[in-house]
Amino acid sequence: MWRFSKTNSITEGLHNKMEMISTRAYGYRSFKNYRLRLLDVCS
Repeated sequence: MWRFSKTNSITEGLHNKMEMISTRAYGYRSFKNYRLRLLDVCS
């Protein structure tokens, strides 16, 4: 971080959202529904 002024906070934030959804996604029957949920939350 000291050498470069840019961080990967946006990527880490999206990854955190995906992790939260995947822990709640045990009720999804198909990958299509999971993908649609990810696109809804992360867009």
